[in-house]
Order: sequence, then structure tokens, then C-alpha cells
Amino acid sequence: MDGMEPKEETWQDRVRRLGVEQKPEKKTGDGITTVTVVIFAVIFSLAAAWALSSAETPEQAKANKQAAEKEKVAAEKEKATRICNDTRMAYYYAQDFVKQNLKSPSSAVFPAKPISAEVVGACRTRIVGTVDSQNGFGAMIRSAYSIEIKYHKSSQGYSYSGLVIE
Repeated sequence: MDGMEPKEETWQDRVRRLGVEQKPEKKTGDGITTVTVVIFAVIFSLAAAWALSSAETPEQAKANKQAAEKEKVAAEKEKATRICNDTRMAYYYAQDFVKQNLKSPSSAVFPAKPISAEVVGACRTRIVGTVDSQNGFGAMIRSAYSIEIKYHKSSQGYSYSGLVIE
């Protein structure tokens, strides 16, 4: 060798020799701040637009209140009609009224369903059914009955008429 020792290659020399350029460092702080400000501005403007669009005028408030009241009245009427024509409730009360007229009410046994239950008028239901109960001698007998049950909207109670037990 010539007396010259090979010089060690630095990383900068290696980068230049390989043709790889160093990229300048990016300043990320400015870009993030700008993006954040834009996002908050968009969110704020959307929230403001939504708040303004959902604000209710006095006319709208009055119309909404009237509509809500109409819905409430309609729901109450529908409920009253449903209760008024509920044959299951009528059968339940018919059992109570029939028991009150038996010799041994505590022995009364009713089937799950009546023979018939039909709405015969405004809040009136006619029930025809059977009941097993003890007679005056203690023997279990099956009796047929017919009763008309009336629902009273004002008192929300029931009454009966025309009870026949055979």
C-alpha cells in the first residue's frame, strides 16, 4: 500500500454516495394547530346552526301544545272505549257478583272462560256461564247463570243487572 491508510467513510459521505437526500425536518406544530382551529370552527358553526334551526317560535309552541292535548284526549277516549268493551274484565266482575248471590260463595269454582261474553250496548256486556258451588246441603252442583255487567266511565266502576242463576 502507498502508506496511505483508507479513510473511514462517514454516514454523510455514504448518504451522498448512495444518492439519498436528507429531507428537511417538518414543523408539525403549526399544521396541527391550524387543523384543530378549523375543526373547532366547523363544530361550533354546526352547533349554532342546529340551535337556531331547532328554536321554537311561539306559534309552533302553541300548535305543539294543542297537538299534545289532542293526542292525550284521543288516548283517554281509546282507553275508555277499550275498558268499556273489555269482556275479560266484565267476566271477572261477573264472577264476583255471582259469588255474592250463592249459598256458599267460598266454594265457587268458575271455568277459565265463560260460555259467551258479548258487548250489548254502550259499556254493557252480557255474560253467560257456569259455576260449580255447594248447595244448601253441601253437595257440589253446577249452575248456569246470565248477567249483564255495566262499566261506569265517571266512577270507573262496575255494576250488574239481570242476574239469573239456574
